[in-house]
Amino acid sequence: MHRVFSGLWFPIGDLLPIVEHSLTVWQPGDRVVLVGTNDPYTELEPGDEGIVSDYAPIICELLVDWDRGARQIMLPDAGDIIERV
Repeated sequence: MHRVFSGLWFPIGDLLPIVEHSLTVWQPGDRVVLVGTNDPYTELEPGDEGIVSDYAPIICELLVDWDRGARQIMLPDAGDIIERV
């Protein structure tokens, strides 16, 4: 499926996961699992679990305390994919 915006074609299916993820409201204490990240410097792997300790909805940043000991900011709008457990 495609839609026209200002004369350009955009594949809607490719944008849906990003839009849905950006609309998610997170709360401190939410248990999450990492689905994927494009951060080349992290030691986190898909399947790692953690707890949201802070969420800044205006800039869509989540601070997650991961079970493996890391504390890392996750950026869903920049490609980090996490889901509630």
